[in-house]
Amino acid sequence: MALSLVGYRQFFNSTVYSLIEKMKDLEADPIFSLYGEQGHNTNTGDTVNFTSNSLSGYAPVVVPGGDIPEASITEGDALARTYFSIKDFMKVEYEAYFHNKLDEMLERAADLVERSMKTAALTLSGQLLNNVGATTQVVPGNITQTISCGDTLAPSSASHTVPGKAGTTYSNTLASLGALSDSNLDVLEQQVKQNNVDDSGTNHPFTADVLIVPDNATMIKKALQLTGSTLSPETANNAINIYRGGRLDVVVLKEAPRAVDGSYSTAKQYYWAIGSKKLIKRAFKYRWAIQPSQVKQGGIVPKFQDKNLDSSIYTFGRLVFGMPRWNGIGYSLSVTKPTIS
Repeated sequence: MALSLVGYRQFFNSTVYSLIEKMKDLEADPIFSLYGEQGHNTNTGDTVNFTSNSLSGYAPVVVPGGDIPEASITEGDALARTYFSIKDFMKVEYEAYFHNKLDEMLERAADLVERSMKTAALTLSGQLLNNVGATTQVVPGNITQTISCGDTLAPSSASHTVPGKAGTTYSNTLASLGALSDSNLDVLEQQVKQNNVDDSGTNHPFTADVLIVPDNATMIKKALQLTGSTLSPETANNAINIYRGGRLDVVVLKEAPRAVDGSYSTAKQYYWAIGSKKLIKRAFKYRWAIQPSQVKQGGIVPKFQDKNLDSSIYTFGRLVFGMPRWNGIGYSLSVTKPTIS
């Protein structure tokens, strides 16, 4: 091929355009569908104040002509969180053009895209499952993030509180650390039913509709076995499996179990949780100020021959997340491999 500076620019542009297309085709991580996404407001600055409030209890029965009392609103715990940036870049070397290494550059571009979104998913997965027994987590870049709830406790805790019921504590964690099983599903769901209170401390009905497990082959098989079979897989008397037929959706978190550097964590591979998808979206919130996929807003920034004749492609994302509420989800921080029948 004829070599020229114009040819190198075309070579570089082909790499950039490929990266943009990969952004569009990138498979969404299931963690984003579990969280409740909020719109970015430029007036909030770097800090977002997540909060919750509830119309507690039951509507009153009013006699004909009687006064209708105003529904009382209980303000939940406030939770201040600061946006953080995910930045990355790759070089498109001048020499790569002369040796026609476009395929190699396209592979690098695909990896660059994946790295940005995986970091975002890892941070959210840490708060939802990987690190739920802690109030902080360390993420790639050796940055420490606070992941406590609005009541300042870890997401999984036996001592949660609400503002409207001082002195009372609630548990959303299985004390036995039971392995994923039919019987432990029952125990954990009943525990969440008893502890599912709003910000004023009023108990609300709870029915789990999602089972969350990490990307562990045994956990996935057990979850599908529990939710997909007509008969209970753990009984010898052909008992009907009440969790079958869509009663519980199984969500496998791709970025769980993960350690702080993203490596696979055998210490957390048997964690599991059940919850209400509606309540989880109210409890777990996130906002993008800018996504790496937003090209026109500056999520992808190409720099042609910016240093030593080489060119660079930068990706940029700015994200904030928090968990103002803790109710609506229950955990077992199990260290035991489930039994497959």
